[in-house]
Amino acid sequence: MNERYREIASTLPAELDALPQRRGFRLRGMQMTRLETFTDAAFAFAVSMSKVRQGASNRSMQTCG
Repeated sequence: MNERYREIASTLPAELDALPQRRGFRLRGMQMTRLETFTDAAFAFAVSMSKVRQGASNRSMQTCG
């Protein structure tokens, strides 16, 4: 194991069930990290672009047929 892995592993609770839960979801912390925020934004952008592209495809199919 390298040092970074040990550092990350040391912040996790011994058992995930020890984390507080709200409505069946584990609360990992009160503040989100920048990586979590970036990941959420990237996912939202990808889903949005997928829907925009899908809508554009549907409009082009309607004009062709």
